[in-house]
Amino acid sequence: MRVVVIFFLMVLALTGHSQIDTSYLSTSASYLKKQYLGSLNKHQHLYEGSKYIIYAPVGEEHPYLYEDWSSGTVTYDGMDYPVSALLVDLSLDEIIIEHFSGAAIQLVKGRVNEFTIKGRKFIHLRNGNLPEGFYEVPYQGSSQILVKRRKVLIESIKLGKLEREFDEKNSVYLLRENKYIPLRSKRDLWLYFNIPDVKKVARQNGLKFKETWGTDIVKLASLYDNSK
Repeated sequence: MRVVVIFFLMVLALTGHSQIDTSYLSTSASYLKKQYLGSLNKHQHLYEGSKYIIYAPVGEEHPYLYEDWSSGTVTYDGMDYPVSALLVDLSLDEIIIEHFSGAAIQLVKGRVNEFTIKGRKFIHLRNGNLPEGFYEVPYQGSSQILVKRRKVLIESIKLGKLEREFDEKNSVYLLRENKYIPLRSKRDLWLYFNIPDVKKVARQNGLKFKETWGTDIVKLASLYDNSK
């Protein structure tokens, strides 16, 4: 829909100038139409997924990484596509884009190689010792950190009223010797990031590994790589 609106606004902008030579106007409109149709054809490959129903919240809950449509990119069948409207459904582990008609389309998961949203990179992991699915890559150096992000719907009845919430569950993994290792405790961190005086280094850099567990692990991984 955004592409359609932009196209017609551009045409109206041209036609609004009565002094423009008609042959120039015709050529320009033809060029814009060609560009518009080319854009549709380029993205048509993405629109082969299934129709998706946007979640209707009871309150403020939602199953998405970001509640609103966000821009990003999708690598689909090995080809990169810029996407102006993207949703990540963490309850289904699915990627949603907005069709130019305004409809929501769930991409064919098996054909998505990776994607970015607001600068955050996710890969489609298919091999290895972890379950298949989309994993965020918050850090990639000599070490690689992956995060599996999930949301689980919880329903309850309180005072005769339906209440819903999504419980977010995130799991952090370290790639070491071609195997993804879960990082669940500080003990795991001290074991796998064996920097000399690693506990002291963590304290000096303000790493507490509590509410900022995932972010602090990324910082520790960078410190570890830079110490080698």
